[in-house]
Amino acid sequence: MKLKEALLASMLLFSAPLSAFASSPWMTILATEKNLTKGIMKFHALGGKEAGIRIISSNDCSNMRRDYFIIISGTIGSKSEAGVELKKWNARGVLDSYIKECKIVMNRHYRKPPFITGTEEKAGYQ
Repeated sequence: MKLKEALLASMLLFSAPLSAFASSPWMTILATEKNLTKGIMKFHALGGKEAGIRIISSNDCSNMRRDYFIIISGTIGSKSEAGVELKKWNARGVLDSYIKECKIVMNRHYRKPPFITGTEEKAGYQ
């Protein structure tokens, strides 16, 4: 594993889960990837933090396959908010994006969402 991958992986492992939100927030999922390097490449191809997207761990959601890196749009909240984001990304040409509810795993104790892209402040999660 390269140094950058190791650093990003450690940030993900030690970052906070989605438990800062309601027990089942909705997200607009732009891409999923099993491999961290490929996930980072997709993240940058979609515009990176400038586009307001983040990478989270699927392990924080009990209703998702384990051990995936999920690239999501910046908005996490209601189904209608996720739907608005979905329309924006579809208009940008990301036609395989979709919305999904995340049933948060509540056995981890942190205060912030698990963003590994360093854009928490941009979204107002301080």
